[in-house]
Amino acid sequence: MFPKIPSWEGMHPLVVHFPVALLLVAPLLVMLGIVLRAHARGLTIGGVVLMALGTAGAWVAILTGEAATELVKHGAPAVLEAIERHRAAAGNVRTVFTVLTLLFAGLMWLPANVARRLSPRAHLGLTLVLLAAYGGATLLLVKAAHHGGLLVHEYGIRAPV
Repeated sequence: MFPKIPSWEGMHPLVVHFPVALLLVAPLLVMLGIVLRAHARGLTIGGVVLMALGTAGAWVAILTGEAATELVKHGAPAVLEAIERHRAAAGNVRTVFTVLTLLFAGLMWLPANVARRLSPRAHLGLTLVLLAAYGGATLLLVKAAHHGGLLVHEYGIRAPV
């Protein structure tokens, strides 16, 4: 009745799309929190939670991608180079979004004595700086996704199902 659950190596295509979606949507909630001040706290918390889930998903996606790579380690040189570009880009995404998520969470839950000294204008400024950095990180995410798409659509790499 239900399809068979893929092996760990075959999970990459199933796992990788969730962090991409979550990481692309998360800053929209933070931006909405800036615009809709009455709901700022809830929207910003929601954005940070999506960032955390997306970042955790990126870690899992890399683990499944590494497992899937083991199945292709004796491929053609062009395929192996494409895999390495995808792997490097994905590693950058994981690292950058881990740092950004921790910074956003830190900004959200600053210790009370620091938060009292931080003016609303300074808090907004820090949020905007982090959102700008997040925009740059999104470009890294798109690049990694593009490299993954090339593996599938140009080189015909498929995960075992």
